[in-house]
Parts: sequence; C-alpha cells; structure tokens
Amino acid sequence: MVQELLPYLPQASTADTTALCIAIMIVGALMWLCGAVWSRGLLTLAAVALGGTLGMMMPRWQNWPINTMAACVLGAVFCGLSAFVLPRVWVGLMLGVVLSAWVALAVWINFRGGAPWPWRAAWEVAMMTPPEHALDIWQRMPETVRRVVPYGAGTAMISALSLALLFPRVGRLMCFSAGGVTMLSLSALVLICSRRPDWLMYVPPRMDAQAAALGILVLLGMVLQWQFLPSRREVPWEPHRHDDDGARAALPSSRVPHKFA
Repeated sequence: MVQELLPYLPQASTADTTALCIAIMIVGALMWLCGAVWSRGLLTLAAVALGGTLGMMMPRWQNWPINTMAACVLGAVFCGLSAFVLPRVWVGLMLGVVLSAWVALAVWINFRGGAPWPWRAAWEVAMMTPPEHALDIWQRMPETVRRVVPYGAGTAMISALSLALLFPRVGRLMCFSAGGVTMLSLSALVLICSRRPDWLMYVPPRMDAQAAALGILVLLGMVLQWQFLPSRREVPWEPHRHDDDGARAALPSSRVPHKFA
C-alpha cells in the first residue's frame, strides 16, 4: 500500500511545504489523541471553513451571477450552524469521507490492472476547474475501478453514518482517530520520501501488515480518547433532603461530571 502511494505523493522539497507537512502532522496527532473531546467545536470550525470556501468558489466554477462574498458568508453560516446543531450527522460524513478514501485506495490497488494514474499536463489542468478536473480523472480511470468504487465508497459512507447515528460515542472516537491517523501517516510519508527516503526500509513490505498497523493505530487512538471523554453517569439527588441546618439541599449542577472526578 505504501509502495503504491509513493509515486503519487508530492515532494516536500521547499521549506514552506515541509512546514505545512509538519503542521498537518501535529494536527493529525492531536486529532488522534484527543480530537473527540472537542468534537463539536472542531467540526463547527471545519464546517465554517468548508462552507466559506465552497460558497466563494462555486459561483466562479459554475459562472453563477452571484456575489462571491455573500455566498461565502451564507455558506459559512449554513454549514457552521448545521454542524453545531447536527454534530452526529457531520461526524458520520467526516468518517464516511475518510473510510471512502481508504476504500478507493484499496480498489485502485487491487483492480487497476497495472494502469497508471491518469494525470494531465499542468497547462491542461490550468484550463479546468477542480470539478472538471475531477470528472476528467474519473472518466479516464480503468473501467474495473469505476465499476467497483461507487459501491465500495457508498457502503463506507452508509456504514459511517449509521455508526455515528446509532452509536454516537463510538462513531465520534472512530472519526477523529481514523482522520488523525490518515493525516499523520500521509504527511509523514511525504516528509520521509523527500527528506529521509532511507527510512522507508523500516516500513513492512506486505500490504496486509501495513493495513493491520493502521488498524491498530486507529484502535489505540479510540482507546486513548475514551479515557478523556466525560462520563454519563447520573448524579443522585433527593429533592426533599435537608442539611444539618434545616436548609433545603442545593440543586444539582447541570454539568455532567467528568469520569475522573
């Protein structure tokens, strides 16, 4: 799996690219360790950034007669509010995107039949919008890959949404653990390929061993984050109980006690 990714990874040859990879590694490590604790805030921030970017770029890509700044503000507000009000849905969507990317990579490795990645020249890409470029790549992929990817990605998305809606705590843990591992591993591979290619000899050559290592990292991140999540145990309260001075007992706090309290 790693060997298949190496030809398509960008080269971190400049100082700015190296700094960006290091920043992505730090963010991925934080998401892997404790991202689920602040899941609603992180999802809201990510949704605001996504909505603002799409609101700004979509009118330019589709030549809509809409003010881009107004669309940017509306997209940021809409996506941010939806992520804050419906965090389970956004957790499922984020987890579904990560799992769909993993499934697409597995399908490409196993069904491409030796076909190369369908890149175009830089001048051709410059004449296309990102949606047109993505559609062009999809149309020039091997038929075997195009036949399998929709079913695999759809199954991954439905499974992720179902997990997040039915088991919200487990879905939240898996979402941030898998997302953090993905960001951490990809940015680390980019740095290793450009700076220390001799370290690739320590990567297990077998694909199943690499997949098992990623799965173990995801499970380990879920276990670690579980320790930081607040507990849901109820606080016992007797409404008619009085203290020694005859005063009525204070109302219980509305805050959920932490599991280590």
